[in-house]
Amino acid sequence: MLRLKPDTFILLTVMTLTGCIGTDILDDEIRPEVLEIDLQGDDAIALLIGENRKLEFVYLNEFGVAEDVTPVWRVGDMAVATVSIDGTVLAIGKGQTTVTAMVGGVESESVPINVSETSNDVNKVLVESPKEVIQVGEMVQLTATAWNVESMLIEGKQATWEVNDTNIAEVSQAGTLTALANGEVLITATIDNVASEPFAVQVGGSSLTATFSGRSGYKASGTATLFIADNGDLNLELSDDFDTDFALGTFIYLSNSTSGSATRSAGLEVAEISGDGGALFNVSEIDPNAGLDTYRYVIVLCKPASITFGVADFNP
Repeated sequence: MLRLKPDTFILLTVMTLTGCIGTDILDDEIRPEVLEIDLQGDDAIALLIGENRKLEFVYLNEFGVAEDVTPVWRVGDMAVATVSIDGTVLAIGKGQTTVTAMVGGVESESVPINVSETSNDVNKVLVESPKEVIQVGEMVQLTATAWNVESMLIEGKQATWEVNDTNIAEVSQAGTLTALANGEVLITATIDNVASEPFAVQVGGSSLTATFSGRSGYKASGTATLFIADNGDLNLELSDDFDTDFALGTFIYLSNSTSGSATRSAGLEVAEISGDGGALFNVSEIDPNAGLDTYRYVIVLCKPASITFGVADFNP
């Protein structure tokens, strides 16, 4: 009978456990912690002076499990609003500020707080554009609307306009945006000293294409295209000739590293794949904050074993 030395047995056991054998071994996968303030469908906290609102939040630990924790709350301008230990926001004075929550080293995205004196005051300003992707030399007409604390439209208000980078685009005080160079700009409209949230418009350069190559002794070929659609969503498209090696648990990721372990822990998981050929994924539905320049690589990853099968580099 064949006998294995103890160290040989251990090596074979490790190789077996770390092989790309499927997604059933991922029950204890370590993930980034998540902390989100839940506005229950609103895009800001709208209050009159003296009113309050208790905030709800969701915290997911490193295993993706919701935990009942007590966050630390912070408000930007305490002359506008305060926030208590239990997350209750109290409106103090007219103006705009933000609130964030923190658990350990994890901080939520900031949430706008808009405080008005009366229901006749402008509480929120919204910016709209017929297109969120335009080309150099193109002009679009932006509109800004004013809303009160009860989400009712206030008619007859004029906005002042600003753009964060006048090298990329200019905006007139009539709200006409003119594209000058490739890049992204943020436009803000202000009505009665109430500013809108920055509105993003992409000028030119709305797509990136990269060619796959195999890694770790595996094959991968074809192209990946990252592009901004007409509705402003970021999409990832695999070409019809996309071809790669497969194992159970093969995923497409966006990443800033070609390392399998780094991609799995810090990259953006796009989708699991099980066949060659073309595919289209809406990245904005997975991460609304992802942009054309957020990630450098598209990775074909054997997720259970954190092995990189293929890489497409947008900046070779």
